[in-house]
Amino acid sequence: MSDALHRCAASLADELGAVRDRIKALKARESALRQALLDARPNSAVMGTRYEVQVVTGSSRRFDRAALPDSILQDPRYWREVITRTITARAIDEHGSTPPDARHRATVDMQGTPMLTGLNATEDRFDVIEPF
Repeated sequence: MSDALHRCAASLADELGAVRDRIKALKARESALRQALLDARPNSAVMGTRYEVQVVTGSSRRFDRAALPDSILQDPRYWREVITRTITARAIDEHGSTPPDARHRATVDMQGTPMLTGLNATEDRFDVIEPF
């Protein structure tokens, strides 16, 4: 990689990491605000000066993978391979090391559609997207 291209890529890496840090902070704030609204148990829409918020309860059907027999789970006809590209961004300090909580990963399918975003590699909980 040429020096100019490396400098450009380094700038992109820094900007991507900074954007993901801001997104992480915004998601944490969104989660706290959402929980506060749910805890308030409003009976109707909540009107702010610029936004209206409604709490809507709904239901949906979820596919229960554990209920499927092994004959289906092991049958390759029901599976497809998905090729993904992963971009990992991690904060580095002045010594070039990575703090343990500074990793963010985004995975996109080959069409560029995000599959996992903001995944913190140090968390025990993560989303798994399986092709079925």
